[in-house]
Amino acid sequence: MKRKGLIIGIGAFVAIAIVLAVVLINVFGKTVVNLNDYLEIEYSGYDGVATAVYTIDTDEIIDDYGDEVGEKIVAAISGSFDKETELSNGDKVTFEWDCDEEALENIKGYKFKYRDESVKISDLKEGTVIDYFANMEVTFSGYEGYASVHVRDNFPDREEYKYVRLKCDNDKDIYNGDEIVVSLIYNSYSDYTDEELADFLYDEGKWVPKEFKKTVVVSGLDTYLTKIEDLPEADLNVINEYAKEKCIDTSFQYTLTGSSTTKAVDYVGAYIVKKPAVFGSGDDYITYFVYEVTVNNKYSDYDEDNKYYWCISLKNISTNEAGELIYDVSKASLVNDNIYINAGFTSSWGGSVSWCYKGYKSTEAIYKALVEPSNVTLVEDTVTK
Repeated sequence: MKRKGLIIGIGAFVAIAIVLAVVLINVFGKTVVNLNDYLEIEYSGYDGVATAVYTIDTDEIIDDYGDEVGEKIVAAISGSFDKETELSNGDKVTFEWDCDEEALENIKGYKFKYRDESVKISDLKEGTVIDYFANMEVTFSGYEGYASVHVRDNFPDREEYKYVRLKCDNDKDIYNGDEIVVSLIYNSYSDYTDEELADFLYDEGKWVPKEFKKTVVVSGLDTYLTKIEDLPEADLNVINEYAKEKCIDTSFQYTLTGSSTTKAVDYVGAYIVKKPAVFGSGDDYITYFVYEVTVNNKYSDYDEDNKYYWCISLKNISTNEAGELIYDVSKASLVNDNIYINAGFTSSWGGSVSWCYKGYKSTEAIYKALVEPSNVTLVEDTVTK
């Protein structure tokens, strides 16, 4: 019995030793990676307006541990400063790691350590901090995608303002809600960098710009109508009534025989197209409202209802930021093409019995004339006939 107990005791000791060895290998056999070895913190600028930047040398990480492991490490690590702008002498800046600990633990054979790292700001040059954007006014005019940006700096008439001006960096193809950047630049159209301009102003009078760029949110631009469903029914009714009145008054041109009576002018949809503006840059959005016109034509025993198609166009229907529709129906353009309705026989004096109208034979004819030209882009087609 003693011999059996001894064997059991030795077996237990061996098992414990194996477990301990595995633990020690897992703990002490891993390659230790100190992430702070790859972190560099720098700062620059002037007292009160300095900026801190950090660099994590991801290329060196990949060089040290190979593509597969290195890229896994890079994907799992990140961080940020507790404060990085408007820094002054005596400030402390701390870089705080924000790593995916689970992802790091899953990289076999490696153990990672890292700690938040701080630097104290010192030796910054001192000067007079100036907010060159303090009185800036930025206004927007025009339409979304075709807008103008107007920047007024409203600088005081003082020495420190005479060397600089404000300029919008991105003023093309902008929409409400977009962000544009206004930059402080040297007044003589030099290609100074921000750092070079800062040095120049400091050398001239120890003037220190509080910032070199200001972000402004675009607002106040009108929006082109690009979908008929966005046109309120009340406004469509106004346009249709105007079109009906104009069609009855102006569409019929002449007949050498017989009579013509307009019986109905029915709205059948619209084409919205985009084409280069006649004046200035950008495009015009033109909405063609299309109507089926029913007329009664009479001559002798001929008494028939006939149909043709007519349209009016409005340029740049839009809505402002308050959602109000902007258009002037009295400025609508009318059809210029002629359409002839023939009775199919001649009159008693030998002439053709026909009636002439301003209009088109079909909606296909309208499409071909107004939508198909190479300088026209169709935006929406709701015509049902």
